[in-house]
Amino acid sequence: MITREGMETALLMTQLIFTVKSTQVIAGAVAGTTAAALIAWLWSRYGYRVNLSRFFQVTAVFLLVFVVQLLIYGFHELTEANLFPYSEPLHWATEPYGPDGRYGQILSYALLALPLGWLVFAALFSGKRNSVRPAVQQTATR
Repeated sequence: MITREGMETALLMTQLIFTVKSTQVIAGAVAGTTAAALIAWLWSRYGYRVNLSRFFQVTAVFLLVFVVQLLIYGFHELTEANLFPYSEPLHWATEPYGPDGRYGQILSYALLALPLGWLVFAALFSGKRNSVRPAVQQTATR
């Protein structure tokens, strides 16, 4: 898997260098690859410190909002393609929920706000407190 990803990155970079003559695109690709390598290094170095239970809870909240957004956008696009009976009224009814609509933009912000809110709430009201030392340490210090 690592070899495949490395080869894809090398092919992408080669394609960008020889076909796209824009330094901004090439700089963005190099910066993105560097950032991905840095995140991978940080994850392998400090990943054991991550509370996996909370990590998967936050990921589940993000995915829930993302699925709702995909369903709404998908239905909106299907009505735009006239796949349903009475697609025109359905299309205009779902227009505010589309990617450019008022509620669609709120859904986009919710993709960040709800998982972040869940993370803050879980961190503040977690049942685990670090103020009490384990009994083994208390008896060893006596």
